[in-house]
Amino acid sequence: MPSYRIPSRVAPLVAAVALTVLAMPAVAAPEPCAGAGWVAPDFATFEQRVEGQVTQVTFEFYGEHPLCLADGSQVTGTVTGRLWQQNGPNGAVSLRFDEVLSYGGGTLGYRGEATFNAAGWVSHVRTVGPGTGILEGISGQGWFSPIDPNTGAFTDEIAYTYN
Repeated sequence: MPSYRIPSRVAPLVAAVALTVLAMPAVAAPEPCAGAGWVAPDFATFEQRVEGQVTQVTFEFYGEHPLCLADGSQVTGTVTGRLWQQNGPNGAVSLRFDEVLSYGGGTLGYRGEATFNAAGWVSHVRTVGPGTGILEGISGQGWFSPIDPNTGAFTDEIAYTYN
């Protein structure tokens, strides 16, 4: 096995880089958090527009959403947000939403997207922004799925990290 010698003028730089890397905090693995929540539309904000075979709907909503904290406890926060939905031919649906979850005086933003068509349901949700108060430093991503579209009930699983 060959032997390598670090030139003396480079050694301090190599040592500084090694110490910096060793001093960096370990990144924790995401913690999955599964739960169920609900949302309801604010009908006063309901807007609908039809263009050919496509119906576009938007409205503000409110509800409750589960969240897991760094200590492993699951809590329920209140949410407010806005949803944009497009209903296409043959029952195809695409939607996206932005929401803010409030809990214990802190807030955390979320953004989600989903599609439903003949191939099934596909969704993604993630946190956006750094959070505030006791929710500062929480980030995550995962999926959601409706349980009962008539009641606004849904289930989700989001893998969170805590910084």
